[in-house]
Amino acid sequence: MLGARGEVLGHAVAAPGATIHLGGRVWLDLAIRFSLSFPGGRCRAAFSAPAAPGFCELQFGPQVGLLAAFNN
Repeated sequence: MLGARGEVLGHAVAAPGATIHLGGRVWLDLAIRFSLSFPGGRCRAAFSAPAAPGFCELQFGPQVGLLAAFNN
């Protein structure tokens, strides 16, 4: 992603979890999602607006999804 002055910033995401078969063609996806923007100093300089508090810090939270498999 690019910052306010065209600086290159990175954003890493990891989501370890599990996929659970509920039956038939339906699966449940459960994970904990971690994300972090880097480098921290350049990220904070580019996104200093109050509209994005904590954007440049380590973030984590649940990730829940429902999957359906289709055959041709």
